[in-house]
Amino acid sequence: MNYSETPEFKKDVKMLKKRVPTLVSDLDRIKARIDSLYVLGDDMTEAELTEYRKQFFSGKVAAVLPESSVEHEIIKVRLDSDTSQYRNKLRLIFIVIRNKDNIILVELYSKNDKNREDAKRIKKYCIDFKN
Repeated sequence: MNYSETPEFKKDVKMLKKRVPTLVSDLDRIKARIDSLYVLGDDMTEAELTEYRKQFFSGKVAAVLPESSVEHEIIKVRLDSDTSQYRNKLRLIFIVIRNKDNIILVELYSKNDKNREDAKRIKKYCIDFKN
């Protein structure tokens, strides 16, 4: 999978890094997890990958947002952090463009700062990267 970051996402990371010293390693760890949702692993069948995705999205860790379509999937995931005061507080929004194997990191925020994702920002990048 190819990862790219929006300019707004880079600003989000820069601001949060001041308060969350483990943020870079937290993001690296979640990227491996994201890859496992979309790439068949060794000795894994398509059915096993589908079951893994079903289990992953059935809990409170992640959700596919309703704005998703056949071409792209918008995911909101809880970012596990090694910084204790931000455990279960960070949220990552990303868009998976299925036909191009691209992942666009759109937004990163703390529940301490705001309760919901930025719908306008998500919509902007869904339009830009739809084709």
